[in-house]
Amino acid sequence: MAITTFSITDQTSTATEGSDTTDDPYQISTWENLHWVAQNTTSWDKHYIQTADITFPADIKTWDGGKGFLPIGNYDDGNFNESYDGQNFRINNLSINRPEESIVGLLGVMGAIR
Repeated sequence: MAITTFSITDQTSTATEGSDTTDDPYQISTWENLHWVAQNTTSWDKHYIQTADITFPADIKTWDGGKGFLPIGNYDDGNFNESYDGQNFRINNLSINRPEESIVGLLGVMGAIR
């Protein structure tokens, strides 16, 4: 008898800290914060600052039916219209597999591109 074990990371979203001003932008320090931003389209007109290196879990490749991370700003849900300052921090293991979509990345459709 063979036993196979695997782990699927709970795609938990965690709201960010901050007050959405240029002096006190929302702080992004975990993949859960980025996932929260991606899932909450009403947050796509806010100011953000990354405060740490972020590493996504390996199972991100299985999210959304194998499409991975949903870009922040896309043709279906609307544009990303404000600011994201990565402050030279890294985002590791981000996986996006959406060959049928245009303008795909951490930040997808932005500003008046739509």
